Amino acid sequence: MTRRVLGKGSFCLLLCTALAGPAGAGEPERERTPAPPAALAEAPPAADEASTAAPNADAKQDVALESAARPAGRIARATFTTAVVDREPSDSIDALDTEQTEVAFFTELRGFTGQTLIHRWEHGGRVVAEVPVEVRGPRWRAYSTKQLDPAETGEWTVSVVDASGQVLESASLEYRETAPDPHPAAPMASAPGSRAREASEESAPTGAPAAPSP
Repeated sequence: MTRRVLGKGSFCLLLCTALAGPAGAGEPERERTPAPPAALAEAPPAADEASTAAPNADAKQDVALESAARPAGRIARATFTTAVVDREPSDSIDALDTEQTEVAFFTELRGFTGQTLIHRWEHGGRVVAEVPVEVRGPRWRAYSTKQLDPAETGEWTVSVVDASGQVLESASLEYRETAPDPHPAAPMASAPGSRAREASEESAPTGAPAAPSP
């Protein structure tokens, strides 16, 4: 657009000068200096255009690198459960009593085909186990289990970690001591005479020999 305006402006100035012809005989010849076209004064320099384009290219490159760094998949589900039945969690819990000594961590993974993720088990901020999960399909359900020591109460956390070490999802579980039953059941009393009856049944002969015939 700038070249087209400049070309017309230059052509117009040359044409007007040629049509004017030489100055009159009685007048001294004056030097005419044409004013530059308005478009020339308004056009931004090339250096400014280059400097404006460079940040846009850098921003696009940063966005592309950031998108490439993100994992293609997502964690559809991540939860603690007391059991996994038919590849599904039987429940979803965030607390567990010490009367139970095993817990599972279930995940449903979408879009991680061919990748290996990690179930990282932590207790009190200390990593105690890392279980690799090889994802072999676009929708992959996987779980890991942990035997818990009743003495290791407190917060347990499992994180889903990718190959670069990035935490994709995490969940926490409170492992707590079993509260005493405020209304314990009374021991069942045996019926009167049951022991004696059992003893007499045990001591009774199973088959007495027949008395000799006279």
